[in-house]
Parts: sequence; C-alpha cells; structure tokens
Amino acid sequence: MLNIIHDRCQSLRYGKAECRLCIEACPADGCLSFENSSMDVKKELCSGCGICTTVCPTGALSLEWLDDAVLLGRLMDGLEKKNLFLGCYLGPGAENHELPESFSPESISVNLPCLAVLKESHLAALILSGAGRIGLDLSRCAG
Repeated sequence: MLNIIHDRCQSLRYGKAECRLCIEACPADGCLSFENSSMDVKKELCSGCGICTTVCPTGALSLEWLDDAVLLGRLMDGLEKKNLFLGCYLGPGAENHELPESFSPESISVNLPCLAVLKESHLAALILSGAGRIGLDLSRCAG
C-alpha cells in the first residue's frame, strides 16, 4: 500500500500548488485524487507499482513495503555477482523470466514491482559501489 506523508505534499501543504505529477504518472486511472485538502488512494485500483513515488519531487509518497532504503538494499545485495539484470514482476510474462543470453550465469536477476521505481540515485549508487553491468528488462513493460 501507499504511504502518504502529508507534510511533504506540495498540493496538501499549499492550497495554490498545482502539482499533480503523481496523478498524471499513475497508470491506474482514478487511483489517486485530491479531495477536500487530502489525498485519496483507492486501494482496489492500486497495483503497488510505485511509479507515483518516483515522480513525486518532495518524497511525499512511498510504498509501505519498499521505501528507498529497502529498494537500495535489495539492489546492493545483488552486487555480490557484479552484474545485475533488473525486471518488473507486475508485467506480463514475469513468471517466465530468464536472463538473456548476453548476461553470464554469474549475473543476478532482481525483480522490482516496476522499473519506474528506479531513480537516478539508485543507479548512481550501484555504479559507485562497483556494479559491473546493469541490464533492464523492458520486455515485460505494460506501459
């Protein structure tokens, strides 16, 4: 589920702020909305992809079970083999995921809810920590 830090949200803190990046980025129409000075999340529509958390400029949104620290920890755990192949587990065909032939057996696959949860800072941290090769599986992207 989605955590909302109301004190960080521009639209909730400042009535005239027109930031709606999270709503615009969300692939589930009607999942997020601003009503009566609060943000509403329709749990039945939320897939947990985390796209809204990535586009929020103030960090007002986070996935309950996958905040930035947990995500970076999962990525860093994969560094033991140096080569990372990142894919999403919400996309079609995720259950039949295999590393492409161009990646060696020494590579490790890390599945995320959606590749869109990756921020530039995550990739920079991986590179600075010694990641050899980072591959992104775009074949399962549903949009």
